[in-house]
Amino acid sequence: MTEKNMEDAKLVCFRSVVLLQDWITCKALALEEKSWIMDQTAEQKYLALISHLTRSCITSDILKRVTTLIFDKAILEPTFCPMYAQLCCDICDKMPTFPSSKITFKKVLLDTIQIVYEGTDELSDEIRKMNAPDQEEERKDTERLSKLRTLGNLRLCGELFLKRKIPGKIVYHIVQDLLGVDEKMCPSEENLEAVCLFLKTVGKKLDSSESVKSSLSSMSSKQVNDVYFRRLESLSNRPQMSMRIKFMIRNIIDLRSNHWIPSGKESYFYPLKQQSEDEPFLAGET
Repeated sequence: MTEKNMEDAKLVCFRSVVLLQDWITCKALALEEKSWIMDQTAEQKYLALISHLTRSCITSDILKRVTTLIFDKAILEPTFCPMYAQLCCDICDKMPTFPSSKITFKKVLLDTIQIVYEGTDELSDEIRKMNAPDQEEERKDTERLSKLRTLGNLRLCGELFLKRKIPGKIVYHIVQDLLGVDEKMCPSEENLEAVCLFLKTVGKKLDSSESVKSSLSSMSSKQVNDVYFRRLESLSNRPQMSMRIKFMIRNIIDLRSNHWIPSGKESYFYPLKQQSEDEPFLAGET
């Protein structure tokens, strides 16, 4: 890659970041203030963003950089993940393709999602090795960023599934992988938290889908979901499970029982009396 091409790529990415942030800020204000004028402004900025992205990715390297940029913004800003997923859908077929290198926006995006998902365990192993006293702060920061990226990646994957950009078989593979194949083994609490938040995004659609192509192909989509929720119910009764995760599992089970309509009573807090018996006080994020 020539020096000029590198500079062009940097300029495109810089401009893309500015336009992305400008659009997200306007959209957030429009939603918060319920302002029609602000919503129209956000729509104009959105169209300008799409125009910039589709016109500027003139090389495969720029396309990969821009796709990675959008991905990083989406997983590190989970509140706006549905909007980033919609952006991905709107530009997916409009972005240039490079047949010689088999590079497309969708391929780069899905490959990146897969790489981040499959790299979670390896990163966790690296974090566990950071046990020196002078590495404590670095380890905590790395853990926070790793968790944010892991959960944000699953949220984006779920939102893309809702928009039919990711097939159901991948979603089922993720749920099965997080819960574990061996029902005698208890998944890690990190995996249980991840599967609860993932099901919060995709669960309603899984229940309403007519069929599923998976190892459980003889069952309907809802029946497969029933299997996963029975597994969660069983895991929530294990005495070694922390109260925070038990409450998280109970919340997702209750949400499904309520036809995926939030009751407004969702909580991951538990009484202080139980705190001293089980573990230090923790509160989960929805």
